[in-house]
Amino acid sequence: MLTYCLALVILADQPVELQKGCAVSFKDLLDRKYAPPLSLRDFEEYLLHVEYAPENLSFYLWLRKYDSLYKQWEAETGDVRGLNLPEKLSETFNKALAQYFDGGPLELNISAQAQLELAKSIQDSSNPAIFKPVISEVTEMLEQSKSRWLAMYSSTMITKR
Repeated sequence: MLTYCLALVILADQPVELQKGCAVSFKDLLDRKYAPPLSLRDFEEYLLHVEYAPENLSFYLWLRKYDSLYKQWEAETGDVRGLNLPEKLSETFNKALAQYFDGGPLELNISAQAQLELAKSIQDSSNPAIFKPVISEVTEMLEQSKSRWLAMYSSTMITKR
């Protein structure tokens, strides 16, 4: 019996099958470089229905988008602290704070230390860098979830040759 990691990596519009021992990169997973059954959507479904913890991925993806929008705005204005955000950025920032922290519906399971650092930082800035202690913990949890997901998936792909 052989165990296969059937990750389909999309390279130059042609799927390439990776064999036993392949590595599924967290970055590539988030950049949507894998096709089903190892796509970002499949990972999200695993987090939702198996681990009951979709909030980490949701926050991670939100922060990536916010960081991109913030950098674009920062380049246009030169405001590095982000105290005078345009309404759209300010709304997404405040919505994320309400959603992922302090009893929000998708509250992150992060350390008291990370919560305290963030609470101090949001008083002075809305720069995405203030989320560094949070994203560090969230990334670690997502990496662990990814490992469990791949182990679960690969255990179902045992076939006879």
